Amino acid sequence: MDPAKIAQFNSLIQEVIVGQPRRHVFLPWELAILLDIESCTVRQSSREDLLRRYQRAACQHAATGARELLKFSEFLQQVRRKRQLPKAAAATGLSSN
Repeated sequence: MDPAKIAQFNSLIQEVIVGQPRRHVFLPWELAILLDIESCTVRQSSREDLLRRYQRAACQHAATGARELLKFSEFLQQVRRKRQLPKAAAATGLSSN
């Protein structure tokens, strides 16, 4: 993925975290990211931490050669799946030790 796009993505997410957009014009892919973030329901107390973790995960996803940026909704699904794995293992009597 283009390093310039990653830099723009990082800037966009920083603007969302701070809550102070510095601009009024967005590229179509930026709007898609913003709309995806807005469509996801997260507790206000968790929002900043989740956005920072999403930013890291999206950059790692791009570094692996992905053509598209990771969506926030996809990131949240991954987080929820990871949280459910230990519960499922405990329910079946498996241990991660």
